[in-house]
Amino acid sequence: MAAVWISLAATLIALFAAIVGYLVYRSHADPDVIVYAQGDEKRARIINLVIENIGRASAYDVSFTTSADVPWKAFGFDDKAPPAETMKSGPLVTGIPFLAPGGKRVITWGVYFGLNKALDAGTIFVTASYSSRHFGVPWRTRHKTTSPLEVFSFAGTDASDSNYLKHIAEDVKKVARAAETLASK
Repeated sequence: MAAVWISLAATLIALFAAIVGYLVYRSHADPDVIVYAQGDEKRARIINLVIENIGRASAYDVSFTTSADVPWKAFGFDDKAPPAETMKSGPLVTGIPFLAPGGKRVITWGVYFGLNKALDAGTIFVTASYSSRHFGVPWRTRHKTTSPLEVFSFAGTDASDSNYLKHIAEDVKKVARAAETLASK
């Protein structure tokens, strides 16, 4: 009788281990589409909106829903600036048919002051809905990921122009113009 109970316990433990192993495998084999704000390294003060698949599988038929209208082209630097537009085109509105692992879409969103004013220092929640295919499974698996979208955390951060290649190119042009001017005299 004890052998039956030991056998049953071992079977349950093996089943539990198999389920945990499968869930760990799936967490590493599924796509994971997120949306976030990121400062642009090549353009001072610009904040980009990034849609990225950080998972290890392709995402199909990616669509987005938001908790509020998403502002766009918010380039005002003071209170007299024109209000931001509501995003009416682009991948966040139309969706993305296929997003490979590591794939991303980068949208020029605006500048801190304009976006903060348009969002009223709040947060918009963006839900990405998408599907994936798995080896040996004939149907697609549906996924959802919700990302908070905010800009207030950019307050006080460095927005200086650190595009050094652009600065070097401008300086080389100045040197070339100066050389031309000297050569013509």
